[in-house]
Order: sequence, then structure tokens, then C-alpha cells
Amino acid sequence: MTTLIKDGFLLNPADWNKDIAKKLAEYDGINFLTDQHWKVIFYIRDYYNDFQSVPPVFKICSATGLTTMEICSLFSKDTIRSACRIAGLPRTTKNFINFNVRGFGV
Repeated sequence: MTTLIKDGFLLNPADWNKDIAKKLAEYDGINFLTDQHWKVIFYIRDYYNDFQSVPPVFKICSATGLTTMEICSLFSKDTIRSACRIAGLPRTTKNFINFNVRGFGV
């Protein structure tokens, strides 16, 4: 059984898999994860595994070929928080410091 904490983040990020990602997306009102969603999700996961922090938006854009506006349209009102939640990242304050996309963020 997967347990969520505040804001719908996983209690244990090691529990993450694609099926859980789909359920977390539903939490944010996203009924279907497209190839573009997965590009962002896997890039964020890989970056986090390498650097233990959320990648800057410009790196996500560069790596995925998506614009900031396209990324904003893929995820919910809390664009990056939503993407990180769906990607199974842990909820830590340092992940979201200085991270603001078009008025979204903490």
C-alpha cells in the first residue's frame, strides 16, 4: 500500500512506479499522461537522482524540447510541484525554493 503525505506526495519515494504516477496525476486532475508528460517526469526524476534537487525550468525545457508555456499547460495549477509529485520526488522545502514558473510555485 502506498501512503501519501501533505499535498499528495509519497511518504516513501522508493514506492514510485508508472502506475503510482498515473494515480498521482489523477490527484492533480490529469486523467491521462502523454508522452510529453513522461518526458518531463523522467527528466525530473533523473535530474533529482543526480543532484538531489529539482531542475531549473530552462533545463527541463532544454532536455524535453518543450516551452515553459507547454510545461505549464501539461501540469496543474502548481506546475512544478505537480510534476515533482507525479515524478515521485520527496516533498522537501529545498526542492521548491526559488522555483517559480509564471506565478506558480511556493
